[in-house]
Amino acid sequence: MMKGKLLTLVILISVLSLVTTMNNAQANEERPTVGTPSNDEFRGETANFKTNSSNYIKRAKSTITNHGNYLTLYGLTESNYTVQTIRANVMLQRWNASTGRWENTSFVRCFTNNWSTSVSGSFNVNPAKGYYYRTRTYHWVSPGEGFYTESTYIKYD
Repeated sequence: MMKGKLLTLVILISVLSLVTTMNNAQANEERPTVGTPSNDEFRGETANFKTNSSNYIKRAKSTITNHGNYLTLYGLTESNYTVQTIRANVMLQRWNASTGRWENTSFVRCFTNNWSTSVSGSFNVNPAKGYYYRTRTYHWVSPGEGFYTESTYIKYD
């Protein structure tokens, strides 16, 4: 009698585990409801920068490129003037379909120049496959201002 109940419990836990795994896999497949999809399945670029929104920052760019086995993240900040400090803080974000939000990952780099009009940098990452990703870059100059740009998103399979 006890063995029968134990076997039933083990089967029930196994079925629930399988259903949860399938639901999580389906959640990863759901397209983001926030952000802009890329027209190119291998490359996402800045989707929301307007040059007339800034007195100091002339150009801001974020990109994500899928090379198959890894992603390359890139950020660029250009100023209209030579500034004391100019930065591009580039981070990788992953779509969480369960929460309906973009979440920051641990992949972040800060590129900085002093007494310059521009800064840029790129780095490679190897995050979990099966998710949608984008870059989010904080462009900042001192003295002056800062703001974020996001790239269009891509699927990393």
